[in-house]
Amino acid sequence: MKLLKKLLLINWHYFSHQMIEFEQLNYMTGVNASGKSTIIDALQLVLFGDTAGRYFNKSASGKSARTLDSYLCGELSDNADGGYRYLRSGRFTSYVVTEWYDDVKRRSLTFGGVFDVYSTNDKTARFFKYIGQIPDDHFIASRVPLDIPKLREFFKRGSVREARFFDSGKAYRDEIYGLLGGLREKFRDLLKKAVAFNPDNDIQKFITEFICESDAGIDIAPMQENIRNYKNLERTAEELERKKAALESIEQCFQDCEKNRQSVTLYSYLIDRAQIQLSEESLMALRKKEKAKADELLNLQENLRMESDNLNILRQQYEDFRLQLHNDETERRLNEIGITHTQTEWEKAQGQLERVRMRFDRAANDLFDRANRFDTGEIEATAAVHLDSMLSMTEQLRQAFSATENLTPEQLTEVAQTELSSITESLEGFKQTAAVLLAKLQEDLEQTGETLRALKKEQESLEKGRFQFPQNALDLKQAVLSQIKAKHNESAEVVLVAEASEIKNDRWRNAIEGYLNTQKYYIIVPPQYVRLAVKVFDRIKRDKAVYDTGIVDTEKILKKHPRAEQNSLAHEIETDNPNVRAYMDYLLAESSSAIMPNISATIRFPSPTRACCTRIMSSAR
Repeated sequence: MKLLKKLLLINWHYFSHQMIEFEQLNYMTGVNASGKSTIIDALQLVLFGDTAGRYFNKSASGKSARTLDSYLCGELSDNADGGYRYLRSGRFTSYVVTEWYDDVKRRSLTFGGVFDVYSTNDKTARFFKYIGQIPDDHFIASRVPLDIPKLREFFKRGSVREARFFDSGKAYRDEIYGLLGGLREKFRDLLKKAVAFNPDNDIQKFITEFICESDAGIDIAPMQENIRNYKNLERTAEELERKKAALESIEQCFQDCEKNRQSVTLYSYLIDRAQIQLSEESLMALRKKEKAKADELLNLQENLRMESDNLNILRQQYEDFRLQLHNDETERRLNEIGITHTQTEWEKAQGQLERVRMRFDRAANDLFDRANRFDTGEIEATAAVHLDSMLSMTEQLRQAFSATENLTPEQLTEVAQTELSSITESLEGFKQTAAVLLAKLQEDLEQTGETLRALKKEQESLEKGRFQFPQNALDLKQAVLSQIKAKHNESAEVVLVAEASEIKNDRWRNAIEGYLNTQKYYIIVPPQYVRLAVKVFDRIKRDKAVYDTGIVDTEKILKKHPRAEQNSLAHEIETDNPNVRAYMDYLLAESSSAIMPNISATIRFPSPTRACCTRIMSSAR
């Protein structure tokens, strides 16, 4: 069976460019002047291969005035001069093409007509056919339909099979009727009459002439009855469809209602659960507060009990002392004991003050001696300020202690309320400042220890051949490897420049590493993965600032085929990686050296312009 699949209309009446697709059974409905007859006439033109157009618009009106020119130019209406107004004018090309499918031979067949229009009555028409589908560009190049000569060139390029132009409509009809299954010429006459059929005509005559082709009488009453029954069944089917749609709508509403009810139940449960959880958390907090208050109350009660006991002891002592005062002997003895005790306490206090003064002098001398030998530039500014404050306070305390030397008991009593109180306050401030300075120095010591441990760890790694690279470079390398594995499911050799290369002569190490700077931490990837690596780097760069690594465009460098000069520093670098080799030859191509004692004076590096012309994706740029 040959099935009509597509109809292509370009510059056909109101259709500027339209592709219409068909199924095995098609219904075409629409209001008047919506284009139904225009599509039918296009199909007739393709099936009849007749450009006279006497059959045009017969499906809409038995008296048609449409012509091929009116369809091609897009006739709109009459104008005031007795002529016609057209949608298109000037030079243009129209296409009316159908695509069929042969389900036996399992192939597509395309045939139709192409029309080069120069003016209203000046045109060239050609019918054609080929084996294959309508091309995706719909015979349009640069937004202009192909004219007949360009269409011939299209066929000559071998884009389709068995392409052919026809010189006459009959040759075209014979060819396509054969391709459509051997249709007879009478098919054209029958199709013309069928298209022009009007239901108001004599049905019996239509069946006799067009279907049965017999002059004998035919009883069409059963057929009419069948048609009426069919119409009734159609109406019943439509009613059932409406009821079915209504039931489906009701079912959908019920399902939506059920979902909403379940959602309400779920949300209610979640809200109740959340409120319970909040209440439980609030209850736990209140219980913690209650326990803390209970503990505090117990402590207060214990303190109150202890203070009550002390109060009772003091009251008892008071009563004992009051009774003793009433005894003169006791009072006299107390006076003697008091004088002796006072003298003893004075000598004891004087000795303690002298020992404190001597200890302070030794500590002060030691502090000044250590401060003179200490470089304040080696500690943080805050610690240096606290050290200066301690030295100033030490000098003030020295002067205060000097004022307390060789004092009599009477002078000591007078001085005790001023000098000794001042000394005590100064010593307390000195103690606090010393504590702050000690904490700060301990913090600096811990940081210095961490730095020292890190340096020792790095030294051990270097001695074992393991180099420490910036974390940004290592993270970027790992991200590129992961993306290559995820996108291409294969492993690639992704390395840092410093990781895959070694400087042969230590005499050149500082000079080369100083010139490369952070470029020795750039990432080298195979050329086919450079674009993917750049995308990974751009995404990482948006998340955090990266200044000490980048991606080398090995694809661009390899295209340049870099060659290092004979005495360039590139020859001082060894590597087994060809991409790293190319990058070093390119970057150090013009650098030169000579074996002389003064190495720094013998190096000639490439200009910054050459070094930067390598496309390195780095945030430093």
